[in-house]
Amino acid sequence: MRFLPVVLLLACGAPDRDDAGPTNLVVPLQVQQKLPADVRSVLENPESFELLSLFPAEEGLLPEIWEQRGYADLERMHRYAVLGKTRLGTGDRMKVLDAVYRGIGDSDGTVAACFKPRHGIRARRGETTVELVICYECLSMIVYRNGAHTGSASTTGKPTRALTAMLKSKGVPLPDR
Repeated sequence: MRFLPVVLLLACGAPDRDDAGPTNLVVPLQVQQKLPADVRSVLENPESFELLSLFPAEEGLLPEIWEQRGYADLERMHRYAVLGKTRLGTGDRMKVLDAVYRGIGDSDGTVAACFKPRHGIRARRGETTVELVICYECLSMIVYRNGAHTGSASTTGKPTRALTAMLKSKGVPLPDR
């Protein structure tokens, strides 16, 4: 009985740190095939890692909304307005990558003809920047390395919950459409 309060204190009283989370990332074969090793290396071992909320209509589409909401003045991720972003530490980054990798790994290759991305990932290490522009509605993502399109991958819609929950927990605005 004497040790119980100490154990509870350690288990329940520890500060909520961002480094809590999965430490071993499972990389399904489909992820290895769709995301080149150098892209995965930057995603998995970045100096900085950001999760972004995107407005799902490309610049030039829905110009009245872009103008009314002032999106023309916002940062862009490959022609999509960045509504907000958050820098993630190791634990949160691993949770996001785990969800993204599972989505790619579980995909049967089905994609829709739309592309309305609401999520983005930007990771940097050294001189290399990797960006994923992700549409969980059409089940696909576009991969960029140093601003150049380097490929794409299909996914399931399941990761949208984890990524959206992470954005909400960090107070990042989400698209309303």
